[in-house]
Amino acid sequence: MRYWLETPTISAPPIELVEIERLRYQEMPISASRVRQLLAKNDLTAIAPLVPAVTLHYLQNLLEHSRQDAAARQKTPHEKQVKNENKPARRCRHP
Repeated sequence: MRYWLETPTISAPPIELVEIERLRYQEMPISASRVRQLLAKNDLTAIAPLVPAVTLHYLQNLLEHSRQDAAARQKTPHEKQVKNENKPARRCRHP
């Protein structure tokens, strides 16, 4: 890619390519893939030094909403029974 961008013989003016080294934490490059793996494990402690504070706050909120949604979907059998008992009975029409 660098060759095509910087070759002066191409009809378009050359483009200077500047590669920026990844940020590192404990001698390892920080990658979004690693952050996603840790997020899947709900490991916010390990994520904290890898991302900016605002990103960490966003991920904390994301996990909290995810937990609340999961809790709402996993109602106990008693709660489901009570909910069904409060529904009006259906009436069938016969010809």
